[in-house]
Amino acid sequence: MLTSFRKQKAILKFALWFVIIAFVVTIFLVWGVGDKVANANFLMKINGQTVSYEEYSNALENTRNYMRSIFGDNFDSLAQDGELEKKVIEDLTNKHLLIQKAKENGITVSDDEVLALITSIPSFQVDGQFNKEAYQTILARSRMTPQQFEESVRADRLSEKMRELITASVSVSDEEVAKEYSYRNKKASVSYITFNAENFAHEVKAEEAVLKEYFSANAENYRIPKRIKVLYTYFDPAVFTPSAVISDQDAESYYVRNQDQFNTPETVHARHILIRVEDWHNEDAVKAALAKTESILNEIKGGLDFAEAAEKYSADSSAANGGDLGFFTKGQMVPEFEQAAFALNSGEISGVVKTMYGYHLIKAEEKKEASKPTLDEVKEDIKKLLTAQSGEAEFREYVFGRYTAIVKAANITAYNSTAEKQLPVRETGFFSAEDIIEPVSANPDVMTKLFKLSKSEVSQVETINGVSYIFEIEDVQESRIPEFDEVRSAVAADYVNAEAVKFAAAKSEEAMKEADIKAAADKLGTTFTTTPQFIRVQQIPGIGMNLELNDMIFAAGTGKFIARPFINGSSVYAVYVNEIVEPSMDELKDYADMIKNELLMTKSDEALRSYLEEAKAKAKIEISPFYENLFK
Repeated sequence: MLTSFRKQKAILKFALWFVIIAFVVTIFLVWGVGDKVANANFLMKINGQTVSYEEYSNALENTRNYMRSIFGDNFDSLAQDGELEKKVIEDLTNKHLLIQKAKENGITVSDDEVLALITSIPSFQVDGQFNKEAYQTILARSRMTPQQFEESVRADRLSEKMRELITASVSVSDEEVAKEYSYRNKKASVSYITFNAENFAHEVKAEEAVLKEYFSANAENYRIPKRIKVLYTYFDPAVFTPSAVISDQDAESYYVRNQDQFNTPETVHARHILIRVEDWHNEDAVKAALAKTESILNEIKGGLDFAEAAEKYSADSSAANGGDLGFFTKGQMVPEFEQAAFALNSGEISGVVKTMYGYHLIKAEEKKEASKPTLDEVKEDIKKLLTAQSGEAEFREYVFGRYTAIVKAANITAYNSTAEKQLPVRETGFFSAEDIIEPVSANPDVMTKLFKLSKSEVSQVETINGVSYIFEIEDVQESRIPEFDEVRSAVAADYVNAEAVKFAAAKSEEAMKEADIKAAADKLGTTFTTTPQFIRVQQIPGIGMNLELNDMIFAAGTGKFIARPFINGSSVYAVYVNEIVEPSMDELKDYADMIKNELLMTKSDEALRSYLEEAKAKAKIEISPFYENLFK
């Protein structure tokens, strides 16, 4: 059965390779490993193979960024302490085990496969075509060389091939599909009597000694979280006035030093027609594609408009626009295509051009020669750029100077007590990590950092919504269990409710001893509610959605009460199953493929998990003593 369909999934359960794909698509990469790298050069060794702290650090940051892109700021409240770190370590371990097993099985990844994967990544494309300049720019921004990235892509593909090998033997029978369809589409109708705890509260005796005993047994429920009081100063670049004045000579110097920046490279505006070749090893398909391309070229020579031919024949996404690729420079297209396009004069059409994608016909609509503007043409733009750069640098220097002075003085309070010109200061009241407090709540990472600081300690310079902040911990209230008298009223309310629920459950059990729901209601002198039919994953009218209750209903069978009273908060339900209706199998054919694919996915996950558990049990895993705490 489809386990994921029956059980509620943990919201932060995800695989590292999925996040790696997300990185490839969105380039969420942070390069840098922190201070610990100076003390240890590995996180762990798996069968002698080193997994660096750097790799773990990058994977963790990629994962955080990816999850925040899905959950937003809610992610930080959802992620439990250490849960994310442990998951990343687990997925890194699995990835390296798969790569090792792939190599043992003689699995390889060719250069052509790596190239095909990279060129298909949307982040590296311009107008649907791989762009070498975009590729190099994005990697440079991430402080990653093409060789490093290509090797990471090769490793990811290698682990994926091993997963494919492990799951290749997984199959799903028609019987399994039918059984799952029946499981999902069975319908039930129930009747229930509701017992509200508040109606039994008068039967509860909340004596002082009992309340103290209840408080002692449940003390953690009343724990007061750590709270801090913060004062801070801030620096807004929007109101900062830089002192630098950019002269004509400054602009000229920049112009001379950055000639390449002002060069407009040679460009060509081209259209193309692509006849795609999916498998170059299939000689018949290759010959057919070439013949079709040559036939189209003959049609164009015979008078067919190139744009019309592209709309009619091209397999590229640009076909809808008559094959129009717009203007592009050298380095933006694959080499064979680029060479042919730039060899054409305006209005010329190429012969058949072969690339890794298939066969192309190219028409040069217009060519523009390389050019460079004069200094006078760009002088004002250069001045604006240099003014902005100078202002940013001066602002950073100013903030760093204030920060250095604050640290030298010990903290913001000490600095302002002696400074001729005091810094603007604001204070917060006491707040916990779960509270909404401005400006800290706008950046959960800053919130986390502040709660790690001690009283009177200052933070680093933190940027929140473009404004630079320096925080000082003015006071700290450590987490504690309150005295009983501080929370007596809350304890009393909780105790009365808990005991009242027990009374309600006992009354519900008494009702469920009767023959049916009507007999139970008659005996109690109350009424019952009857629902329309529903399937497992639907809400029960009047009760809500609860998979545990739904499972009990379908397990009970027609004409029976469920196994026990169902408790939901302060309400208790005696639930009687009126009917269980098997679904008609007439519509199975409409859902069979979907169900089969989902079952295949589940069984594949189970096969992979089993394989990795066995591989992990046999593996020799050495953990660096510097990072043992990450594995606890």
